[in-house]
Amino acid sequence: MKAFEQAFVVFSGTAVKEIESEREIRVVWPDGRVDVSQEPVFGGRFVVDKRWKGDVPNEVKVVSSPGWMCAQPFRRGSRYLVYAYRGPSNELETDACARTKLYEHAAEDIEALEKMSEIPKR
Repeated sequence: MKAFEQAFVVFSGTAVKEIESEREIRVVWPDGRVDVSQEPVFGGRFVVDKRWKGDVPNEVKVVSSPGWMCAQPFRRGSRYLVYAYRGPSNELETDACARTKLYEHAAEDIEALEKMSEIPKR
């Protein structure tokens, strides 16, 4: 599963806190101009109930990558399947394009992850 291979961590957990902040984005153009803007960053703090990949603590913060297409806001009290990677600031990041989704919509992924965890490690 490509999303699993590309992720730094894969886990399921319940969002216990919603996070909304801003991050500075700097673009340096070939002619030397520098544009600076602020982009919204959404995220959540999760209580982890199952781990499929990576060393994930019992409670972890994950932010959603900036950008309107794949941004993934989290709702407190909802359970998610999270595929996360290390972002530029070394925080765990995810987005809807990385297959992160509500757990109730993740049956196909959960089935594949469970089958993968049954395969003996060499």
